[in-house]
Amino acid sequence: MNSKPIAFSGVILAALLMISAPDLCASPIQAGDYFTVWTTAYRTGSGGPFLIKPVAPFYNPVTGVTYDGTFDPFPAFCVQENEHISLSTSTPGTLFYVRAITDYATVESDAPGGRDPISDQTAWIYRNYLDGNLAALGIAGLTPTQQGVAVQHAIWCLESEYGSGSSVCTTTGVQTVITKAAVSTGLYGVGVLNVMNTVRNSYQENGITKYYWIPGTTNSQDQLAPVPEPGALTLFGSGMLTLAAAVRRRKRQ
Repeated sequence: MNSKPIAFSGVILAALLMISAPDLCASPIQAGDYFTVWTTAYRTGSGGPFLIKPVAPFYNPVTGVTYDGTFDPFPAFCVQENEHISLSTSTPGTLFYVRAITDYATVESDAPGGRDPISDQTAWIYRNYLDGNLAALGIAGLTPTQQGVAVQHAIWCLESEYGSGSSVCTTTGVQTVITKAAVSTGLYGVGVLNVMNTVRNSYQENGITKYYWIPGTTNSQDQLAPVPEPGALTLFGSGMLTLAAAVRRRKRQ
C-alpha cells in the first residue's frame, strides 16, 4: 500500500493546525515564570490593557539554577479592581512571579475560600480582544484607548468589582461589550495569572554586583492571560501522531 497520500495528508493536517491555532505555536506564559508589566499607548487611568513581558535570564547562587523562562509578550487586563500592580519604566523593571495559572482570582474576600472564578463572559471578551475581533465586542468604531477602557471596565463589571448599580457599567462602550458577551459559553483558552510579588537579592561575581529574584509572600493583582486550550492540544497531538505513523510506515517499505 502506498503511504505517500497518508504522509502528505499528515503534513497538510499538521500545517493547517499550526496556521489555525496560533496560540499553540506561540510560547505561552507558565506557572513559575517571572514577568514585568508595562504600560501601553491604549490605556488611561487605572486598569489595562497592560503589556506582559518576559525577563532576562538570571542566576540564583543559592540554588545554583539559572532562570531562563521565556514566553511571547501579550496584552493583559486586571481581574481585580481593588488591587494594584507596579508598572515597569526601565529594564530590568519590577518583577512578578506566576504562582499558578487558574480560572479564578485569588484573595477575594467575598468569594468562598478566597477564590473567585472568572465568568465565561470575561473570557469571551478577553479572547476577542486578543484576536483583534473588536466588531464582535461592538467597539470597532471607538479609538484604541476607548476600546481598552471599555474592555477593562466591562471585565470589572462582570466580575462584580464595582458596587451594585454602578453607573460605570451602563456607560457607552462598556454596556455594549457586556451585552455582546451574553453569547459566551466557555473559557476560550483564557486563564488567570495568580501573581506574587518578588524579592530582589544580590551577590558579587568578579567584583561585579549581580541580582537575582525569588518569589515573595504577598499576592499582587491577578491578570488575564491566554493559555492553550486542552481540546486544541489534543487535536494538534493527533495530527502530529498521524504524520509520525505515516513516516514510520514509509520507512519500513
